[in-house]
Amino acid sequence: MKNKKKLCLFIGFYPFAKGGAEYQCRIIADHLKQKYDIFFISYEGVYPNTVNVIDGYKIYSITPYPSYNRKLLYFPVAQTIFRILEKEKPDIIYQRILNSFSYHLSKYSKNKKIPYFIHVADNYSLQLNQLCLTTTVRKWMLNKVKKNEHCKFIIQTSFQKKLLEKQGIRPLQKVYNMHPFDKVQTFEKYLCKKKKGLFKVLWIGSARPVKRMNLFLDLAELFKNENKFSFHIIGRIEKTNTFNEELIKKIEKNNTLHYHGEQSNDYVNKEISTSNVIINTSLNEGFSNVFIQAWLRGVPVISLNSNPDELFNKYNLGYFCDNNFDKLVYNLKKIEKDKDVYIHMAEKSYNVSRQLFNIENNIHILKKSFQS
Repeated sequence: MKNKKKLCLFIGFYPFAKGGAEYQCRIIADHLKQKYDIFFISYEGVYPNTVNVIDGYKIYSITPYPSYNRKLLYFPVAQTIFRILEKEKPDIIYQRILNSFSYHLSKYSKNKKIPYFIHVADNYSLQLNQLCLTTTVRKWMLNKVKKNEHCKFIIQTSFQKKLLEKQGIRPLQKVYNMHPFDKVQTFEKYLCKKKKGLFKVLWIGSARPVKRMNLFLDLAELFKNENKFSFHIIGRIEKTNTFNEELIKKIEKNNTLHYHGEQSNDYVNKEISTSNVIINTSLNEGFSNVFIQAWLRGVPVISLNSNPDELFNKYNLGYFCDNNFDKLVYNLKKIEKDKDVYIHMAEKSYNVSRQLFNIENNIHILKKSFQS
């Protein structure tokens, strides 16, 4: 029997690292482990500077976070990465996000003549128009990476394709985020969960400024005297600065606002299932996993600034507000008031998402990319 090809996943190991990119990589690993011998190089969350086997995966944990590493463009920790790669000798390297590590992984890929795939997970890493030292360095690194003929880019959206093409890079493939879903639960069953009580409005994310939790708090404040709505937040708020402390104070003052703290993915999915609508206020998103988790459960999304692959326009899965807060307020009132509009959007969300974000379909596309 022919040995499996060895696949290196360069990403934090989920669930120790709980970001969306990490979760996507775990889904990919779990669905490719029969075909590939998989190991992780994890740069957060799992017992620093150790090698562990968890759920059948060998995980090399590295610690790139001391300030000198970032200032030196991760060259010191790159030597550790190279030693791991030399030991494991992967046939393929897959990285779920474009960042400073990409330069070093590309260098190894080029020297060893092995395929290296960068799956772009955000828009920010490709927006290189700012005139500052950080952007200049990022641009220099990307120029080095794109000269590696063994490096291929995978995107999530057509907008990311345009950003890459501005840098003279033609992506290999578009692969959407993917999520498991209950194939037994019908749309009608999900809809029944939402018919009782108040109109439940849910926001999911951290207190990082880019997520703009403060705008959701402003929204909840506008509706606090109405008896139709219930507002909920799931996510981490660390008391590390004045901004976060102010967020906590605002939450405590609003009786219609319920703060759930940071929770597991199972908890998040259960809360989504009983919600009527998801609100997103992020300034910048790649392709939010929360959007997909909501749509798969028949929950429309009202998004202030993110319209991934223009899906709101194509499929009527909620409302895109074009960074207009007044539109956000108007659309929330509209979707609560007009039951026919709501049910149409909810059913559309349920049906379309099960085609677009199906794991089997997207894993098949990814496998073909690896074989190209």
